[in-house]
Amino acid sequence: MDIVITGLNKAYGEQRVLEDFSVRFAFGQTTCLMGDSGLGKTTLFRIMMGLTPADSGSIEGMEGKKISAVFQEDRVLESFNAVANVRFAAAKGIGRREIVADLEALGLGDSLYKPASQLSGGMRRRVVIARAILSRANVYFLDEPFQGLDAQSKQQTAGYIKDRAKGQTVLMVTHDPEEVALMEGHLFLMGRR
Repeated sequence: MDIVITGLNKAYGEQRVLEDFSVRFAFGQTTCLMGDSGLGKTTLFRIMMGLTPADSGSIEGMEGKKISAVFQEDRVLESFNAVANVRFAAAKGIGRREIVADLEALGLGDSLYKPASQLSGGMRRRVVIARAILSRANVYFLDEPFQGLDAQSKQQTAGYIKDRAKGQTVLMVTHDPEEVALMEGHLFLMGRR
């Protein structure tokens, strides 16, 4: 079932972030949202995930869907190593072997058992991406998932996401047209009202 957003409104005080916003996201497809800062992309994600209430409007098609997210900031458990960070949110039935294989697929084979506090920004980013993907969701919210990654890591990570999230809905915020191409996503431009 597609996700249908109708007439969504959200303001913070006098600042209108979303105004009569409507869109349909096709289920099972990757959609990349682009637009200037301050247009409500992150706010839209937070509303869709149930973290921020909308002022008005409706969202249909999220009922019963398992969601997972990569936020703009890396939310890692600092004292946990990479494997333990992923295991913390992994779906039931996913064992250490699969977690290790996924982290290795993301180029983290040499850092599996280092505490997150000792990982570089790009490594931490890939850990949170593996954690989100291995939660086995129906809808993945990826808010600038490639920030801090070099070109090779971006390509490797995009391939990993496309492979592991195949058939599920991926919604991704980016400011980089090259990332849209890497993800082979449908582009949705958010513009000024």
